[in-house]
Amino acid sequence: MFDSAQLQGADLRHVDFRGTWLRQANLSNARMAGVQFGELPHLEQDAAVELCEYSPDGKTIAVISNSRVINVYSTTTCECLCTLSDHDKAVSSIMYSPDGNRLFSGSQDATLRLWDIKSGECLKVLSGHSKPITSIAHSPLGDQIASASHDMTARIWDAETGDYLHTLTGHTGSVCSVKYSPHGHQIVSASEDCTVRLWDGETRECSRILIGHTKGAQMVAYSPKGDQVVSISEDQTALLWDTMTGECRHVFAYERTKHCSVAFSLRSFSPFVAFSPKGDQVATVSQDGLVRLWDTRTGVRSNALVGHGSGVRHVAYSRRGDLIATASYDNTVRLWDTTTGVQHQTLTGHSNNVSSVMFSPKDDQIASTSEDETMRLWDVRSGASRHVLSGHNSSVWKVSCSPKGDQIATCGKSKKAHLWDVKTGSYHTLHHYMVVNTIVYSPRGDLVATGSSDCSVWLWNARSGAFVQKFGRHRGKVTLVAFSPQGDQIASASHDKTVRIWDVVSRECCSTLEGHEDYVSGVVYSPSGHQVASWSWDGTVRLWDAQTGSCSHRFTGLTLWPGGVAYSPQGHHIASACMDGTVRLWDVTTGECHLDFNDKSKGGKSITYSPKGDQLVASSMDGSIQFWDTQTGKCAQSLVLHDDWVNRTVYSPQGDMLATASYDKTVRIWNVASGECRATIQDFQGAIGDIAWIEASSQISSGSFDKTGRLWDVETGTCQYILADHTTPSRTLQGDQVASASWDFTVTLWNLATGECLGPLNAYQSRVVSLVYSPFGSLIVTGSMDKTVRLRDTGTMDCVNTLDERKKLTEKSEHRDVSILPLHTLEASRGCEMDGASMRGWP
Repeated sequence: MFDSAQLQGADLRHVDFRGTWLRQANLSNARMAGVQFGELPHLEQDAAVELCEYSPDGKTIAVISNSRVINVYSTTTCECLCTLSDHDKAVSSIMYSPDGNRLFSGSQDATLRLWDIKSGECLKVLSGHSKPITSIAHSPLGDQIASASHDMTARIWDAETGDYLHTLTGHTGSVCSVKYSPHGHQIVSASEDCTVRLWDGETRECSRILIGHTKGAQMVAYSPKGDQVVSISEDQTALLWDTMTGECRHVFAYERTKHCSVAFSLRSFSPFVAFSPKGDQVATVSQDGLVRLWDTRTGVRSNALVGHGSGVRHVAYSRRGDLIATASYDNTVRLWDTTTGVQHQTLTGHSNNVSSVMFSPKDDQIASTSEDETMRLWDVRSGASRHVLSGHNSSVWKVSCSPKGDQIATCGKSKKAHLWDVKTGSYHTLHHYMVVNTIVYSPRGDLVATGSSDCSVWLWNARSGAFVQKFGRHRGKVTLVAFSPQGDQIASASHDKTVRIWDVVSRECCSTLEGHEDYVSGVVYSPSGHQVASWSWDGTVRLWDAQTGSCSHRFTGLTLWPGGVAYSPQGHHIASACMDGTVRLWDVTTGECHLDFNDKSKGGKSITYSPKGDQLVASSMDGSIQFWDTQTGKCAQSLVLHDDWVNRTVYSPQGDMLATASYDKTVRIWNVASGECRATIQDFQGAIGDIAWIEASSQISSGSFDKTGRLWDVETGTCQYILADHTTPSRTLQGDQVASASWDFTVTLWNLATGECLGPLNAYQSRVVSLVYSPFGSLIVTGSMDKTVRLRDTGTMDCVNTLDERKKLTEKSEHRDVSILPLHTLEASRGCEMDGASMRGWP
């Protein structure tokens, strides 16, 4: 074993490192052609190891065996970090939370358990199933958990609280597998009753029953784009289904061999079933030792991987899709090239059959589990290590720019929104009681409105971040809010099937727009402000008079994605993008369909007018966009821009450039006239939720599911700021120091000039939820869920005073330069009292 070997620039061609462990070696610029890397130290267990799971960052790995115990190891040191052992029977499935701090486990004792990885504590027992758990799955946003059971049901749970939400009933046999679609709009389940069922992700109603297998369906997986599902069965077939129509596209049949598992590459969706990054290939394995690769477009077998001496038990693609790893009853793991089918390596070391195999998130390691009671880590290839600094504690799915371009607003899957200063990167935090779904600036940029799952719309001062007003409540979560062009009204759309119009000055509800029969996805004002358009999951768009609230037109037969409606710049027409691929232009005066742009081969995702209104851009689920002429209805050009859904398109203020954001984790900048790609921004670790062009500048902002907001220079494609929220940050007035509070029970101080970490402040017994510096920076005050408020000296790091539940905040202290804490800190430290005057104005 060699620690920190300095091999940069070395000629390592065809060197055999399989008997050597290089830990943290520097291999930059080394010549690596033909180099062979081997196994890292293996981990011994006390029973046959059935399954392992990498954390999202690849730093830890959880291992289960035939016992009730889950062990969590460091992938760097192989040290056992914690042992989770509260289940009464064997653990059947495990899964990390998206942030990697928690682990979910399903067991034959019919319960799910939620674990804290750092402490090893069982946070919650999820009870409700009456028979063993067979499968668990995370929703893409990480807010829900689905579990399948032998009790013939699947259940939906809140991933944060562990609360039961819903039961999916209808199967007449054991439910063997359950998965969320990549974008969370759908759930699929496979059952011993020989059927596969598709469920609506919002209503949780069964939308399709897929019938085709003659024996029990054992496993299902979505393609990366979510347009296909593959199911495998005891009838020795794998069936490929269209998720929109329910049609069986292809049958992958086996005549004399028993099918074991299927993989569509992108390991993140399931340990056994995954699609290739492009969704163009399916890998199947069987007991004859062959791995078959199938073309998903034609259904024809494109290749067969021959080499194992016994049945192949498991298969996994690398995240890049260039390699396949297979686990076999011949006690080996093998690596294959997905294009040529050539075998790269045979990894030997297990003394019994290998039960599972998986790639680490960075593709630099392979983990394999075996009935020899070991889990082994294998080095796949060399590559410089990369540390990604991020801080948002949830996905960022909405970005909005102020009219002057000096500020950016972001929100995501958390109870907070942020207002960022474009020049400095400093920000204000806006707090709701539940997830903030939408945020928008007023036309003058002095106010910001937010809509939340707490059913309310709140108004904020954009400069200071101060709370201004809370409007009345909807009866369902607020999905979208919009200011009128004059700034005197706010319209809010909600899951209570209504749109409400609010007066910004009087703060009263002017009218409630009723008529939709399902969730209202969005709302937008016409350019004049006299009309409001709303669209709903009931398949309709409605036009309303903004003053009277009366419905003037109703466009029917539309199956719309949120964001699929836009007014023309002049306000004469409204465009709608549909899931069936059609784009329609409607006359807002007559209500008649003016033009029908039909492209039914591509499902529509979003639609955007050019600044002049002469062009319409529609994005699709296949990664392409279409440019339509609004006068003739002809498609000017169609470009395949991305490898996955194009989630958002936005023109530059001058209309000469177009920015596109995709689930393929990239943002691209295009020249509208030539169709040339000017820049590709690809430093994201998650899908892009939203982008916005900053007015009168060459900058765009982005929000991503990797928990960051970012500010980019369009000309160079370089990132100027990473807008990352370390739970609750604060900095001194002099700007020389910043502190961040965290749910890991610590506060950390940083020197802004040098980037040096000044040290963590410990001694908290629970999550630290808020902090603030004193005016002169000599003290820092923190609020924690351990029911204490603490005063810290920023020079010595010592705690100089603790205000617990037996003391009042108003109690005098010898330290006088202490600023007033925000109320949310005091709420977290329940027991500290506050005078009523300082509570005024907080919602």
